[in-house]
Amino acid sequence: MTVDDEQIFRDLVKILLAKEGYEVSEAADCAGLRRAFDGPAPNLVLLDLVLPDGNGLALLPELKQRWPDTKVIILTGHPTVEAAENAYRMDEVLWLNKPFDSAMLKAMIELALA
Repeated sequence: MTVDDEQIFRDLVKILLAKEGYEVSEAADCAGLRRAFDGPAPNLVLLDLVLPDGNGLALLPELKQRWPDTKVIILTGHPTVEAAENAYRMDEVLWLNKPFDSAMLKAMIELALA
């Protein structure tokens, strides 16, 4: 699942990962992710840090409570040391700064799902 407010980014990730055989659902904001909690847990969530209705990092505890086995990669174009430190304190959370190339994203996904 990709959670990002930029439609073009969600589309790019969906196309890239579909070529690798992954099914990708999407949400544009925290509210969309919360609605998805009622459905099946994805193996992985690519979670933007800055969303129009909240902070992705603040949503992590709820995400891990609802989907404890779901791996998370935080994606952000607005990295801060504090946010990175908070993310690393959480279990099994990886971090990737935007912009990144597709090979790096694929490698991070493989690492998260290994």
